[in-house]
Amino acid sequence: MSQKALICDFDGTLFDAKKWMVYPAEMALEEILDMQVPREELEHRFSTGLRLEDFYRGYAASEDEVQELVACHRDIQIEPAMMATVTPYPRVLETIATLHTADVKLGIATSRGDSTGLLKTLQDHDLFWRFGAVVYLDDTEGDEKENSKPGSILTAVKNAKPDPESLFLAMKMLRVDPKDTFFIGDTKFDLLAGEAAEVTTICALYGYGDDEKLRVIGADHFIKEFSEVVDIVLS
Repeated sequence: MSQKALICDFDGTLFDAKKWMVYPAEMALEEILDMQVPREELEHRFSTGLRLEDFYRGYAASEDEVQELVACHRDIQIEPAMMATVTPYPRVLETIATLHTADVKLGIATSRGDSTGLLKTLQDHDLFWRFGAVVYLDDTEGDEKENSKPGSILTAVKNAKPDPESLFLAMKMLRVDPKDTFFIGDTKFDLLAGEAAEVTTICALYGYGDDEKLRVIGADHFIKEFSEVVDIVLS
């Protein structure tokens, strides 16, 4: 019998990081550009998986401003009080423990371009050791990957979802086949990536995505709480 695997999106699926993403953008835009942008607009733009540089190119008048905005944004994000706003969704911690005990291989495939904050959050909640693959987006420009080393559990890719690159890499690292793999995410980009990777898709309706639009796109399973993945994966 083949070993099953569950690959998870991070923000909006395992952890609620909306304030961690949006508040620094509000502050950076106001401080650097004296610009006040509606929170709903910022939330929508972040949900598309844009690299941070590309996100700010929608507001800045020059590349110098883009880099200044990115630096300000990241400085705010690493403040301890800001990091503390990233919290697990209900029953995530115990559900991950249950799946790990059941010998399900676990991975993360996120379009977050932040390896340091990602690692710290997982370690703070005693989760990092339970995952065999943590794949994030290298949002640095140029050819050099930020923190990726061959054989490392924490590894970067260049293409954000809906490109399935992160899922293919996570499956390779976990040594599992698509037919034995489940992927859970909360946005249309997650569902499209899962479909392209030919894995079983699970849509987290409690996350950042729009329920109606997600149902139109379709998934193999829809859930309203993370703990529901246990019955799906272990059935």
